[in-house]
Formats: sequence, structure tokens, C-alpha cells
Amino acid sequence: MFKGELGGDGDFHIAGRFEGDINVTGRVFVDEGAEVDANINARAIVVGGTVRGNLSAATRVEILPPGC
Repeated sequence: MFKGELGGDGDFHIAGRFEGDINVTGRVFVDEGAEVDANINARAIVVGGTVRGNLSAATRVEILPPGC
């Protein structure tokens, strides 16, 4: 598990566990089976796993069938 704050340019891909805050200019992808406890601010967010927190996207938030 990774804990902390993540910020920067580009995309971010989460395949495991993350806890904290995410602020990126690109897209955030949460893989199927991944668990995220975070507030996410990005251009777009795609959720295939589990996310607990506030989601804020400039273009879209997409929740795939296995996501919640």
C-alpha cells in the first residue's frame, strides 16, 4: 500500500492500494481489484476498482462494470 499525496503532469495508473490525495493534470485509472481511499482531482477518472473519496474531473468520471 502507498500512502501520501500525488501531484503532477500526466496520467496516473493505480493497480494496488493507495491512500491520500491525487491531483494530476491527466487521467487517473483505477484498475479492477485496486482499492483507493483518496480525493481525486484530474482531467478524467476511470474507475474499475473501489474508490472511497471525492472525485473531481474536468471532462468525465467513468465507472466500469466492476468498479464501485
